[in-house]
Amino acid sequence: MEKNYETKHIFLAIALVIAIFAPIFYFFLPQTIADIVHNKDDVFFVAVPDENFTIFAIGYGFICLASSILFLFNIRKLSIAISILCLILAFCIFYIGSQYYQTLAASTISYSPLFTLKKETYSWDEVTQIIHYRSENGDISEYEFVFADGNQMKINDNHYFQHVSYKFSKKLHEKGLTVELILIK
Repeated sequence: MEKNYETKHIFLAIALVIAIFAPIFYFFLPQTIADIVHNKDDVFFVAVPDENFTIFAIGYGFICLASSILFLFNIRKLSIAISILCLILAFCIFYIGSQYYQTLAASTISYSPLFTLKKETYSWDEVTQIIHYRSENGDISEYEFVFADGNQMKINDNHYFQHVSYKFSKKLHEKGLTVELILIK
């Protein structure tokens, strides 16, 4: 039996490695990128909304597709061009995903909506209401911040948020803000 080590098999191996490791990166990469890009000196919490994980999964799919195309279409000029286009799309998607975040800092609250490069920043004095939505069994829990101009931001009350809940509570006490609890079914 003859071994066949064509160049295209390298791209199949790359596609398989990406497909195997993408689920692992799926859970860590979005939050890690947000922490690196958006964490400043006075920021005590950086969050990525759940939709961000889907965006990164699509980016991983394009990277895997780029390698698969090179394998399937024998590394021709057209397949190289399509693969490069897939890689560019993947990195654009990763960039868009990295701009979708929420931060709580000592002096401000910031967030950027999905698919925009617009950053909304508010001081803690502009917070008019904080609502804590929680299911009766505790499975679902999130905080909603309502600002003076009517905009809103929701943050999941997850394990990551609970690590900084003492700083959050301290800031609420410092600013004289109260949290309204609403139980949901």
